[in-house]
Amino acid sequence: MEPKDYKKLVDQKVDLFKAMSKVTGNHYRPGQSVFCPFHDNTKTPAASVYEDEDGLQTLFCFSEHKQYRSSDAVELLLHQNPYAVGKAIWNKMSPEDQEQWRLKNINTSYESTASSFDLNEEQDMSDLDAAFEKFRYTKLSFKELKQVIYKHKNSNDYK
Repeated sequence: MEPKDYKKLVDQKVDLFKAMSKVTGNHYRPGQSVFCPFHDNTKTPAASVYEDEDGLQTLFCFSEHKQYRSSDAVELLLHQNPYAVGKAIWNKMSPEDQEQWRLKNINTSYESTASSFDLNEEQDMSDLDAAFEKFRYTKLSFKELKQVIYKHKNSNDYK
């Protein structure tokens, strides 16, 4: 397996909410606005936590415009190597489970973690601002927000 596959395995198998709770002492649930544990954020909740239909847990920080996953929590909050953690998870899986995971996950697209959304400053940002605001108050899923961003990036206005 490639290193990115180990990271992907961590994202799927390690509970992000439990990892963050271990460090902060707070409890997390999908759709909740929270203080971002990935930077100094103590005055106003600046992030929301999500869980998609496949069980992938994410935190989106509005201050940084970044998405964090379990592999980020393992590395940045728990100070462990996510590749080593992924390899350890892999080695504990049965050969049948490894093969099933490989068939389902290897050679499929996967976005990098802690991804920043670089947008052209000359673009009309009103629809993006509205989408981010809806997302902030959990009226829009992360998947829907990404669709708005990618649509905006690929529009004729983006140069």
